[in-house]
Amino acid sequence: MSYLIPNSFLEANAVLKQSAIIATIPSKGSQSCQMVTTPRTKAFILQQPNISLPTPTTIPIKYAVRVTAGMGKGLFATVDIPFAETFLVEKPLVVLPKNIGEAFMIPRSGLTPAAWHEACMDEGEKILQRALDRMTEEDRKTFEALCDISMEDAAKRPLISRLVSNAMNLQMDDPSGLNFGNGYVGIPRAGARINHSCTANAVFHFDPETFNISYTAMRDIKAGHQIFLSYVGGGGTCTRRKQAMTRYNFVCSCSACTDATQETDKLRLEFRPRIESLAGPSAKVQSVAQAKALLGSTIQLKKALEKEGLDNEPHFMNVWFALQALYMKTGDVGNAELCGKRAAAYLTFPAARAQFKKLSFTVVT
Repeated sequence: MSYLIPNSFLEANAVLKQSAIIATIPSKGSQSCQMVTTPRTKAFILQQPNISLPTPTTIPIKYAVRVTAGMGKGLFATVDIPFAETFLVEKPLVVLPKNIGEAFMIPRSGLTPAAWHEACMDEGEKILQRALDRMTEEDRKTFEALCDISMEDAAKRPLISRLVSNAMNLQMDDPSGLNFGNGYVGIPRAGARINHSCTANAVFHFDPETFNISYTAMRDIKAGHQIFLSYVGGGGTCTRRKQAMTRYNFVCSCSACTDATQETDKLRLEFRPRIESLAGPSAKVQSVAQAKALLGSTIQLKKALEKEGLDNEPHFMNVWFALQALYMKTGDVGNAELCGKRAAAYLTFPAARAQFKKLSFTVVT
């Protein structure tokens, strides 16, 4: 059933020095999100032409939540999910500013950094409770069932603990001139059950025009296998990745962590420029002999990246494009077509389509 919920205003709290609201986005529909934002940003979001479109449903559902050793609950594929397939689309339960203290100008005067952090977390707990009070019963139960194992004290601030355990960064801009809390984070629904791996097999994308989070397979996922996202960037050493994961109170045991060496750390630090450097030589190669030599080194790089699990990075698309060009130069049309199809599949990802939309323009004559 569709319903309308009025905004909740937050100025009543004496600590909150900046006008803000909790708004239901979209204002009606089967799935909606409670968003802590400014009135201006809310108006900007609701002006988007696609914001009221229903959330797409993948039929049949290809995943299930299951208990998994050492990770609590996880999301598992119930059937084979092929590379580049978007298998889940959902709206977040709640969205709020990344930095509560900056968003609401909580004063630092007389407070140590630790005390200021505590003040921000206390206010965040109150704000989350207000958002929770606005949810449907079903959404509230979904939120309350989420994992609350984090570096925050779950007994003292259970809502903030769930936030830290489950929130993801959302790429979304405020209207021009606003910077409300240095960006936004959101707590997903079924997507909150997707655990971390540095060799993740899926990627997510948030579309601010529809308020949908899409999850897409970065490689073939077999039925019965767990679905993973990477909570940290792929370009860090094993030590850096472990440090980044401390906030989740979690130690990653993926192969990239358990088998890490100086060589794999070096590969992770250098893989993006190494991939980007393939474009020029593969396009400019003149002779078949040159193409064959470059083909060999490109295949070696591809195998090293796949072994390290870095074929889950969007940059890996350029490896396939380079191989396509080199196979064509050597006369291997069959392999060139296979590589071209694999590379082209990346362009169907929600994030790629969004990027193309940003780059498109109309020429007025």
